[in-house]
Amino acid sequence: LGALRLENNSVSGNVTVASAGARLLAYSGSTGTISGGLLGSGNLEINSPAANHNGTITLSGFNEGYTGTMTVAQGRLNLNDRLGGSVSVSDGATLGGEGEVQGTLTLGSTTGANLRVNGSTAPAMLAENLVLNGVSTVFLDTIPSPLASVKILEFTNLTGGIANLQTSGTSAYRTAFVNTGTSIDLNFITESRTWAGTVDGNWNSSTLNWVEGDKKFFTGDSVVFN
Repeated sequence: LGALRLENNSVSGNVTVASAGARLLAYSGSTGTISGGLLGSGNLEINSPAANHNGTITLSGFNEGYTGTMTVAQGRLNLNDRLGGSVSVSDGATLGGEGEVQGTLTLGSTTGANLRVNGSTAPAMLAENLVLNGVSTVFLDTIPSPLASVKILEFTNLTGGIANLQTSGTSAYRTAFVNTGTSIDLNFITESRTWAGTVDGNWNSSTLNWVEGDKKFFTGDSVVFN
């Protein structure tokens, strides 16, 4: 297979993946960007399973001319525009960006992949076919302010569901995934709480010191002291 290794640099021209396939990698935590178009029908491996092939590849060009299958073996892929083919993100690997996958987007195979989402911008990663395997972890790079629903993924067809997703870094918030039929959203839920002080004097999301509901306080809740 042909291979292109990027170490904190970029390619501005088009890159064609031959039918035999190719590898594209960012070495030892480095970054690499392809701002030109991705073309061809061969399979493309992002960051092979080899040691130190664990950096971040960003595809910022218009890639509708690529119709093969892209596999993110490890590290991170940022997809920022339209891709004509499919993307498979291996267990433990990471996908970011707000692009469009015209084929199938698969997150995880057994234990689940990672998804980075910007909670302050409206677009979400869009896939014609979305497949969720295992339990993938959603990381919000930004918490919306004021708190609002965040669109995590958009799709036409879905295999799997919200049970295949979990969040990281949101433990101070009351959240819930919702399947709208065309997207998976993360809702930030705020409620009213009345102080009881049943356990101790701590005001947090783990101690049952409040009257209503789960008896916990989360960021954004309104409170009443009688």
